[in-house]
Amino acid sequence: MDNALSPFPRTLEWEVTSRCNLACSHCISPYYDRMLGPELDRGQVLHAIDGFADAGIGHVHFFGGEPTFHPEFAEILSALDGRGISVSMTTNGTLLEARGLWDALCGLKHLMGISFSFEDIQGERQDRVRGAGFFRTACRAVEQAAARLPDVPLTVAFTLNRPALMNLSPWEIIRFFSVLGAGKVLFQDLAVPHNARPGLARLAYGAQDWFDFAHALFDREAQLGCTLPFVYEIKPLVAEYLNSRPECSAPVVRYGCQAMSCRVRLLSDGHAVPCLAVVGWPDQLQRYLCHTPTVAQEPLAEILGGPLYAQFNAHKLWRSGQGDGSGAKSVRGSFMDSFMEPCRTCPHAGTFCNPCVFGRISGQVGTESTCGWVWEAMHGQARHHDFSGCGQ
Repeated sequence: MDNALSPFPRTLEWEVTSRCNLACSHCISPYYDRMLGPELDRGQVLHAIDGFADAGIGHVHFFGGEPTFHPEFAEILSALDGRGISVSMTTNGTLLEARGLWDALCGLKHLMGISFSFEDIQGERQDRVRGAGFFRTACRAVEQAAARLPDVPLTVAFTLNRPALMNLSPWEIIRFFSVLGAGKVLFQDLAVPHNARPGLARLAYGAQDWFDFAHALFDREAQLGCTLPFVYEIKPLVAEYLNSRPECSAPVVRYGCQAMSCRVRLLSDGHAVPCLAVVGWPDQLQRYLCHTPTVAQEPLAEILGGPLYAQFNAHKLWRSGQGDGSGAKSVRGSFMDSFMEPCRTCPHAGTFCNPCVFGRISGQVGTESTCGWVWEAMHGQARHHDFSGCGQ
């Protein structure tokens, strides 16, 4: 595990387009698309790729929107691969065959992984979320990826939601995607904007749901007397909680993204966003945040010809800024000083609190965190609250 703090971002998360061929009922894109300017054109994209190589970026992860919806996506992949930059992506999988992208993917020398997004393993329920025919097409894409790219790690990013989990156990989900050919399931939360449509928040998992779900995973492994070979990931704070329980003599919940290196998110209109990965609590996070102001971001700003913006966590949603209406705030000057100020109002007073820092960026502490269950847990509102020795 690489825990070295990098003085320069080695990984770029690229929202190459904010557009998508689907209109998922829970998608947060409609809440932030209006903040974006025009997407980078082909020339700007290729110019940026040259700059990435010069800046020493070693890996690019594509997300969106739907990255495969970009008309030059195959060319972008090839350009990065030709410069020795590895790539991975999160996709809904429905356009890989329709747009003839399999040949492009199979021809890459540095393809590090593909993540397919789902919310259910029951076709009718899943299609109600993403549209008729999605489930069959997406499942076929996972199968094709396993057959065509046998050496490439395949992940299913499964968004936990109450309708699906009322009828499914964690191991039913894992077993289903394992049969399709995926090697890992990432269980993630449903991001709910403060101005989301009525009822959306009721679909999202809360703190108690997360704990119950994690315990179900642990209990199944305990029954079998072993750690199951299929790798899964869940939220790191839940892992921290479970691993602190007296009955857990060894780490029982794996969380895969442990590298302590800075990432940068590049939005479709060219804005560069420093991303801070939550990899531990609270010591690792505090140590990471303490190093953040020294991150040498200027080369990326120069490459893209635009200002640099700050966002906490690797989520698509950010908060509207002040003044120019750009939808983000500059990391320079006094704002960074405010960003780095320890939280004084939560149980972790004197440390760097994930939701508090993010709330300070948004200007509305506690009301707009993209991970509301984290906020609840950190501020004692969750029924289970045992992080880092803080009581309920």
